[in-house]
Amino acid sequence: QYFHAGGNGLKKAFVEKSPELASLRYALSLYSQSTDALIKTFVTTQHSQVHDGMGIRITGNEKIRPDRGSGIEKPIGEAILQIDMMLGKERKIIVKVIAVNDMKWQTSGMFRPFVDVSMVGPFLADKKRKFTTKSKNNSWSAKFNEAFQFVLGKESPDCYELQVTVKDYCFGRADRVVGMAVIQLRDIADRKSCVCWCPIGPRVQTDETGLTVMRILSQRAADEVAKEFVKLKSETRPVEEGR
Repeated sequence: QYFHAGGNGLKKAFVEKSPELASLRYALSLYSQSTDALIKTFVTTQHSQVHDGMGIRITGNEKIRPDRGSGIEKPIGEAILQIDMMLGKERKIIVKVIAVNDMKWQTSGMFRPFVDVSMVGPFLADKKRKFTTKSKNNSWSAKFNEAFQFVLGKESPDCYELQVTVKDYCFGRADRVVGMAVIQLRDIADRKSCVCWCPIGPRVQTDETGLTVMRILSQRAADEVAKEFVKLKSETRPVEEGR
C-alpha cells in the first residue's frame, strides 16, 4: 500500500498513476538500451522534426510539380529527391538528389551549396550512412542530379528515415548549414518509386522522448554511430546566415 516511512510515505496507487514518475521511469529505461534501439525509438516517435512535419509533397515523377506546401511560415528552400525502394532481399534504397530550389541565403562571399544525404535507423553500423553531392557555384536554385545507394538494416522500413542537410561549402572553416529536411520511409514505403518535394527548415525539433534519446547518445563518446547521430540532429542554420 505505502512505499516507506511506516505508512506515511507515498501511496503505491499515486506512484503508478503519476505522469511525471511514469515519464521518469521511461527515461531511465532508455538509458540501458543499445544505440540501435535508441535510434529506432527516435525514428518511430519523432514524426514532425522539420516544419512540424508539414509541407512535404510526394509525386510520381519530377515532371509533376505539386502545389506549394502548406503550413510553412518562413520558406528557406525546397529539396527535390527521387527515391527508389527495392525492399526485396537486398533492401536497397536509391536516393537521387535532383535539386534544391529557392534557397534563402545571404553571404558576402561565394555561395557554394551542396547536399549531405544521411540514412538514419538501427543496424547500420557496418553500412554506408552518408553521401555528399558536389558543390555548385553561386546557385540559389541548384541542380545536382546525383544518385546514391543505401542498404537498410534488418528492421522494417518504418524504423528508417532520410535526412537531407543543405550546406554552404566554406574553404578553411566549417561549412554552414542552410537547412534540412527529414523523409520518413514509413510515409513512402508503399511506393516503389516517387519524388519528394521537401521544404527545408532551420533545425530538427524533437519532443521530450527525442531529447532524452539525444542526451543519452551524446554521452556515448566512444560510439561512432551515436556521435554521428547526435551531430546530425544538432546541426542548425546560423542566425547570421553565411556572413
